[in-house]
Amino acid sequence: MRINRNNILVLFCLLFITFLICMLSPLDIFTFNAASWIDSSVFKYIGWQMAEGQIPYLDMFDHKGLLIYFINYIGYIISPHRGVWFIEFIFMFITVLFAYKIARKFASKPISMLIVLIALAPIYDYFEGGNFTEEYALPFQMIALYIFIDFFKNPYKYMSRGDNYKSKVNFKFFNILVFINGICMGCVLFLRPNMISIWIVFCLMVLIYCILKKYYLELLKFFISFFTGLLIVIIPMIIYLVLNSAFKAFIDDYILFNMMYATDRKISFIMDVFSEFFTTPIIIFSFVVICSKIYLQIKNKENFYFNVGYLIYMFLTVVLISMSGRMYNHYAMTLLPMLIYPISLLFVYFNKIKLKDEFMTMIVVILITVFVAPTWSKLLFNSIVDIVDKDEPYTNRTIEYVKANTDEDDKISVWGNNNVIYNFTKRSSVSKYSYQFSIIAMSEKIEKEYFADLKKNKPKIIVDGQPLDEYPDLAEKWSKFLKDNNYELVFEDSYTVYERKDK
Repeated sequence: MRINRNNILVLFCLLFITFLICMLSPLDIFTFNAASWIDSSVFKYIGWQMAEGQIPYLDMFDHKGLLIYFINYIGYIISPHRGVWFIEFIFMFITVLFAYKIARKFASKPISMLIVLIALAPIYDYFEGGNFTEEYALPFQMIALYIFIDFFKNPYKYMSRGDNYKSKVNFKFFNILVFINGICMGCVLFLRPNMISIWIVFCLMVLIYCILKKYYLELLKFFISFFTGLLIVIIPMIIYLVLNSAFKAFIDDYILFNMMYATDRKISFIMDVFSEFFTTPIIIFSFVVICSKIYLQIKNKENFYFNVGYLIYMFLTVVLISMSGRMYNHYAMTLLPMLIYPISLLFVYFNKIKLKDEFMTMIVVILITVFVAPTWSKLLFNSIVDIVDKDEPYTNRTIEYVKANTDEDDKISVWGNNNVIYNFTKRSSVSKYSYQFSIIAMSEKIEKEYFADLKKNKPKIIVDGQPLDEYPDLAEKWSKFLKDNNYELVFEDSYTVYERKDK
């Protein structure tokens, strides 16, 4: 079998890009035991507890989708510290691969590689340590976008009949690509529900397309294939929750709590976050390109509908990541898939106007200088530093004290949002609320349940990592609880440690 050297080179480049991105993670294979970030530490804690037989939502509170916990559970089984990194690498490689495949529908191999580098450059600021729901949603979003673009470019692959076969229908009930697309949406639904703008918009565009073409049987086929894929994900998740008596807790935590979380902020906060994300130069550029495409091809109805749909998809994506009114950079990872197509269109335009080689070279050099070199050089530098200049193992006085003064079977409590303490001491939480902020400020029920768990289980050690300057009432309750239950200050360092003294 003859090996295509160009394809091997492309594969190597995609793997190298993936490696550079994943080296942003503190869990990379060259670190000994660096601390993961706040949300990542929560997910890793829940994955560890699942390996110990605990059930998400029922035994451990968090308000993300079930899939993120299974990912961290599998990662823990592979390796308690680095296992998640291997899963991140696989997910990120699929993301990079399908970004390239989308670009290849419009450009040559070298230009497609450049498009990938430009579109994924913002991930340097968006990654924030990784192991986020947004990161794991990326491959599913990229695959879905690839399939939807392919659908509108090559409808004959999805339709049992086409414009050349008006008198004959060779109807098949199932389409494997649409089935895969349904699986992708199901997986994202069980990560975080505000990341499904691709499916909301483009499923509607498929509906409009089929109705306008009077492809009613084809629409039925799309529906059957898509929802079969969707149910392939949903049904096992529900069965797992029902069999473990966690379905109600899932509804309370993942749906009801998230509804409260999404409506907790004033509209002014939401507008501020929307403005912050929307006014990024590459986002503005993408909107301008799509709007220009719509204007130039308004007479071509099929392209017109697709590009209008794409514009709506882009706008809805920015709206959905802004809904919480909280400005976290990792939310913006969801924006990355939508950049591939607009950047590709720019090169399609350059090709149509037949730029001279020297002008094309100059444009490519400018794009590399402005968008590619600054970010990817930093990624390369950081990777070299992580590999060569290894940090000392993560440790601090609090972790060492907890390990020295408790047994592994003992449970502790960490006040605040610092699950890294549980992960490094291998001591689990006395309460299902392993962290309390910002959830305790939003729910009086959570506050009551957490304090009830403390009073009932009486942990030997409490680690305080949460300043309460903004919550005077809660600070008073916290101080009173420590005093009434005989907890004495041991020391103050990066955390404050209290130990219960038996009378």
